[in-house]
Amino acid sequence: MTITAADNSRYKPSRFNLIAWEDEISQRQLLIYNTMSSAFVRLEQPTADRVALLLKSGMPAAADDALTSALAGQGVLVPEGLDELALVDSMERYYKQRKDCLNLILMPTEKCNFRCVYCYEDFVKGKMSDEVKGGIIRLVAREAPHLKSLNVDWFGGEPLSALGVVRDVSAELIALCEANGVEYSSSMTTNGFLLSGSVAEEVLGLKISRYQITLDGTSTTHNQLRVLRNGRGTFDTIVDNLSALQKSRHDFKVRIRVNFTPQVAQEMPSFLAFMGERFGNDPRFSIWFHPVGRWGGPHDEEIETCDQQSAEELERSFTDAAVDSGFPLTSWQQTMRPYGSSCYAADPRSYVIGSDGSVYKCTVALREPKNHVGQLSSDGDLQLRNDRMAVWISSGAQVDAGCQACAFRPACHGDACPLARLQRNGERSCPPIKSNIKKVLPLIAVRVGKQQ
Repeated sequence: MTITAADNSRYKPSRFNLIAWEDEISQRQLLIYNTMSSAFVRLEQPTADRVALLLKSGMPAAADDALTSALAGQGVLVPEGLDELALVDSMERYYKQRKDCLNLILMPTEKCNFRCVYCYEDFVKGKMSDEVKGGIIRLVAREAPHLKSLNVDWFGGEPLSALGVVRDVSAELIALCEANGVEYSSSMTTNGFLLSGSVAEEVLGLKISRYQITLDGTSTTHNQLRVLRNGRGTFDTIVDNLSALQKSRHDFKVRIRVNFTPQVAQEMPSFLAFMGERFGNDPRFSIWFHPVGRWGGPHDEEIETCDQQSAEELERSFTDAAVDSGFPLTSWQQTMRPYGSSCYAADPRSYVIGSDGSVYKCTVALREPKNHVGQLSSDGDLQLRNDRMAVWISSGAQVDAGCQACAFRPACHGDACPLARLQRNGERSCPPIKSNIKKVLPLIAVRVGKQQ
């Protein structure tokens, strides 16, 4: 996908620049992040004022200037003849139309050994049948000759409660990919309770190298929110399993997700100190923070949540504090890159396959009728309803005036949350970081400097 500019002798400001001052009062340092190129630029005075004026005016600059050439090299300035909207439209069409990649989110069981207070799942369906397992394998066998990459994310329920399914299907898919020259990758969303040292070595051997594991603050708060079916706490076992995993010689990444309530927020300093001592400065471990919501579970009315403004402020302060505890800025940096804030549900080649062969787009709204987009047959056919698929994969970004004017568009493409758009009757949902970018960029500037 290549678009050639009509004129490279003069440059204009990119429409995809996010701009902030490190300090709005002193204005000593100008911060620029470009969501198309992923370049992050820091400029000191007096250059900062000069560039700020140039970007604000929108006027073209000659290419024979050293500063212009440097900014053009970062994508902050682009050739005067370049149609950036055409470029991003072309990117979206390529992404939506490509057939050489496949993302499968598989639910080997929809039952769980936990009973988290905020959980929205009903645990009615059990372990994946041999018929559905065979359907998945036959689907991939038919697709493999045309694929460059296959990604499999194990979800649930609790996927490790059906380790046999994970083992059998993984082995078959790995063999198919090796036979057809397909790049294979795999991840798992697990509560971590069953991820003992021996289990971890087995699943790592199955090329499951990325994990999301939730710890909701200290043992005090976590053991109130995330308990076993019998009500027992789970914090100590999960931490012990993470410590055992840390000793593995396999390559892996762990995203520790923290769902926070006002009570969890109060415990966060102690939690980050605890986690920093054990997993800080280990680049394999990162921490992401998410406010607890009322996600459709039976205890929604009992859950204490943060309002949107306080949740965003807390998330910023927690992420900043996590860096002091030795964790990277992964969460912010990834969401600002091209497609970094686009939801998997918006990808036409991404499917959630339930334990009974039901096909969904979103892992959250499993009881939403429009989310049930089809059925996987035993012979590997995806029998999809195009009308329901369209609800999830048609963002409208190419005609939405707000998306057309948005500097964050390469990162989001109007696809931050198709479920929210569905619930709002077509109104777009923007990623939270977008509205907080003038506060986030200064934090990134300070933290990136310290980590270099």
